[in-house]
Amino acid sequence: MAEHTRPRTDFELALLRRGLSERAPSAERCERCGRIPLTGEVVYKYDSGSVRCELCRALTADVPRYSRLLRGPELGHTIRIVDQRNRG
Repeated sequence: MAEHTRPRTDFELALLRRGLSERAPSAERCERCGRIPLTGEVVYKYDSGSVRCELCRALTADVPRYSRLLRGPELGHTIRIVDQRNRG
């Protein structure tokens, strides 16, 4: 199956770089591989304070203190539909 790709425009590259640079300084990174976990991925926190991604958790025998689902920046800013019909 032939792969159809097109070159990225300068505008697309600029948007990609801007998005990465805005997210990178404040993003939580895996202390083993240095990767920024993806939105929706589970991250694990250990007693030592280290953070591991799902991929690196399997490589250690340590038991994490807790885990949490990594939320996206849209959390709390999305629209929630509320059913306001009369239920009587």
